[in-house]
Amino acid sequence: IVLMDRDVKYSNFDAVFFDDIQGAFMGVDALIKAGHKKIAALCGPTVMRPGRDRLRGYKKAFFMNNIDLDESYIYFGEHDLESGFKETKQILQMREPPTAIFATNNMVCLGCMQALCDLGLKIPQDIALVGFDQIEVFDILNLNISVVYKDSEEMGRTAMNLLLKKIVNKAEALHTQRIILPTEIRLKGSERLLT
Repeated sequence: IVLMDRDVKYSNFDAVFFDDIQGAFMGVDALIKAGHKKIAALCGPTVMRPGRDRLRGYKKAFFMNNIDLDESYIYFGEHDLESGFKETKQILQMREPPTAIFATNNMVCLGCMQALCDLGLKIPQDIALVGFDQIEVFDILNLNISVVYKDSEEMGRTAMNLLLKKIVNKAEALHTQRIILPTEIRLKGSERLLT
């Protein structure tokens, strides 16, 4: 067994993960470097490793930049379009709405964009946005949304190579490997502070 992207509590399975903490840190750090301090996070469930780690990365960016974290800007939902839509609408009704949103998942990011369009808001003129994970339709439609990129194909190759090694070499199977793949930030302008 080789796990990918999700962990099993108390298990000792081989696994391949992305560095979600560093990825989220880079996304939020880019917003901070652009001048934002009021940054909302649209988070998924923290019972899963990606959700927990992306929240940690969000908080780390504030800590490393010596900025007080306002927990009221952290919203929890599911990793789906509906959550992104609903949470964005709630966030924008705050007495002091954020100047930027960090969406921790690609479907949440799409839901967020749907809510922003619904409200007639433009990115980044009215609010900045950074997503987590590439969404091909952004490039096709030339939307220029900044994202934390993770190479899912590389994850699949790495996991398969690890599994094949263990099948071929039984001695190798005795040693558990937990591989962390890097993420990268791809800035396309939606992180800017224009408000």
